[in-house]
Amino acid sequence: EIIPLNELRPGSRAAIDTIDGQPEEVQRLEELGLRQGSEIEVLQHGCPCIVRCRGVKYCLRGNDCHCVWVRVDNN
Repeated sequence: EIIPLNELRPGSRAAIDTIDGQPEEVQRLEELGLRQGSEIEVLQHGCPCIVRCRGVKYCLRGNDCHCVWVRVDNN
């Protein structure tokens, strides 16, 4: 199942599937380390959304959480 990052609750983990948005926004998130296939864990839900990816914590505000789509394993 593929859902926007903002639908995950604290403690949830998923893999980044795609990042939508303006090219400069996508590039900025990818340069930070948020890339397709990376595992991401939600630490704090809402705005700001705090996530951990590759051992680094990120604070995402505004539309950033809506731009990141993740693949959730429902098994």
